[in-house]
Amino acid sequence: MSTDKRSIGELLVANDLLAREVLMDTDQLHAREVIRAWPALRDGAEAFWSALPNPDAHPGPRPDEHLIRHTLDLNGLRSKGLWPSAGRSDTRLIAMAGNFERAAMLLHRFNRVEGHKLAAPVVRDLEAAETRALHSLYLVAHGASVALAHEHEKYQHPVVRQHRTPGSPEAVPKVVVSLRQQLAGVEQALGLHLGRRWPTALEGEHREAPDASRLREALAAWDVQAHRAMSESPSASTALIVCHTQAVVIGNGHALVRAAALREQVDPLEYRDRLAPSLETTAANFRAAGEVWRHMARAGEGLDKDLRVASGEVVAAAREIVRDGAMLASPDVLAQRVDLAQAGRTMQHALISSATLGQAVKELAADPNLSGPARWVHEEAIKAQTRLHAADALSRQHASYVEPSPMNAWVNPNALRRNADVPLPPVLRESISGQMERLAQSAVAGRDVAGGALGRHPQLTGREIEGRGLPVPDAPTSLFFGR
Repeated sequence: MSTDKRSIGELLVANDLLAREVLMDTDQLHAREVIRAWPALRDGAEAFWSALPNPDAHPGPRPDEHLIRHTLDLNGLRSKGLWPSAGRSDTRLIAMAGNFERAAMLLHRFNRVEGHKLAAPVVRDLEAAETRALHSLYLVAHGASVALAHEHEKYQHPVVRQHRTPGSPEAVPKVVVSLRQQLAGVEQALGLHLGRRWPTALEGEHREAPDASRLREALAAWDVQAHRAMSESPSASTALIVCHTQAVVIGNGHALVRAAALREQVDPLEYRDRLAPSLETTAANFRAAGEVWRHMARAGEGLDKDLRVASGEVVAAAREIVRDGAMLASPDVLAQRVDLAQAGRTMQHALISSATLGQAVKELAADPNLSGPARWVHEEAIKAQTRLHAADALSRQHASYVEPSPMNAWVNPNALRRNADVPLPPVLRESISGQMERLAQSAVAGRDVAGGALGRHPQLTGREIEGRGLPVPDAPTSLFFGR
């Protein structure tokens, strides 16, 4: 069984990045999924906050021990089952809740002896931890409030109001309005507690020196767990974690290879002309595939715990080396942290793994039992149909193709109103299969290019490559925040 080796600080950074992803995707958020996950997030955050040590010398709990519970508690979440009803929960909020719970467990395990005052550096690190936690919750509260605003607009649409059935009483919009107003208060309260601490309080955050061996061990463990999960328990949730993690691994590995090319540990011209474009394409395809699987993933869908742990560890290990605060570390800093002569071999192993995982994801896309939320399925089916019709109009290769009637809906209107899970229509299943096929092909091409480019000795001297622009990689820092 894998053990989560991430520190409390790394768990909080992961939550902050997940919260940013929620905030960036407010247009794509489903209010029902966010609200269903809210109790789990509240409980996890409360467990973490109450586990934080009292900075004063006197024993006992913190004066603000119940701050999170009182701030994040929402009334009307049940609303007699009318809204949000049973269904999917937002996977990012569930992941944040798990990170808070893990951090709370670490705090309890390594708690200090009561009655001793914390040293000044420890107090500054404590303030940084509090600030990160409050900031992530503040971002999520704002994203949830925006999602509820969009949900309320849908209920006010004339078509929805006209076709409202006895199963959707007038009380539902009132519940949405009430929750939105409460979340506005949550956001304001968190903003007051956060005050002016962000980001100045982060300057006191303690950071361990990067360990080069950690990344090698994390990659080896991730390789084993990812292949095992995709072969033994393939699901949309598994594919989501695999795709996003591979995007992070390749993106950050790209940064190491670029630094190696600048120091002629890797042939600079081979890197610039062949390897860099291939790495960018492969990482982008994994990231895009992950977004598709995210819409079909269900919270708690039998996700292998060891897979989740291995994913979090490899992301944290890569970030520890490749990032310098919020920025990408310079090649000189990377050279101090790791042996760049081994960067090519590390990247080759990652790309070999990507090729086999890409094939596994492609096979999962052929599963006829795949399903997704009705609104997403409806929108994506329309896009897929439009692309198919445009391609047919241009190539004329599908002589038997007949454009369907606009009166035929891809999704049952009742399921669309409830955003219930529905099977993927053939046109969308074909589109997703084609996307995963391209993913698998790009992963194999990346592996083959790396096999040639990383195996060659550099042909240029440092003076000759001076001034030659090498592309700067996009090194994402978390599973979902790949921007």
